[in-house]
Amino acid sequence: MRACRNLWYPALIIISLALLLSGCTNAPENPVPEGTGFSVVPTAVYVQYRSLAEALNALDESISLQSNSAMLYRIYYIEGDNVSSDGKAEQWILGVAQEGDRYFFVHNQGGSSITPWRAWLPSQEIVLDQVISPAALIQGSTLLYTVRINSLILTDGVYTLTYPDQDGTIVTVRFDAKSGKQL
Repeated sequence: MRACRNLWYPALIIISLALLLSGCTNAPENPVPEGTGFSVVPTAVYVQYRSLAEALNALDESISLQSNSAMLYRIYYIEGDNVSSDGKAEQWILGVAQEGDRYFFVHNQGGSSITPWRAWLPSQEIVLDQVISPAALIQGSTLLYTVRINSLILTDGVYTLTYPDQDGTIVTVRFDAKSGKQL
């Protein structure tokens, strides 16, 4: 009797699979016309834009948590990725030097992180109260206010911005960081 049971299990599995697969292989006689029926609707991805001031505050918090004190640091590089017309970015990257150490601080929707950097940083320190802010630069320019800015980089006294042109080519423009005038 036990031998009969052992034969029924594989037979039941094979019969079940045959019945299941036989119904799936037939194509409908009248397929659904294109453009009707169900479709996949892409979901909107919510992106949080942050100001440079928010990134700097996060940097201050991160440094004080690491060292239990507010140690002085100098900024040599600022980059904003996917920058909005009000000067906020999806992500900020700051090149920072502090007591002989160099690192990049990244602040975005996922939080903040610090990456040690042993290579060079630009030579000129960015003194924030001596340069025009990203928001003021964009809002003061009729050109920049109407485009989608891919990246905004501030280094050595110059803002370098990239954006796609109407035909899809990437355009690069440079501005004096103190005056905001196009170079």
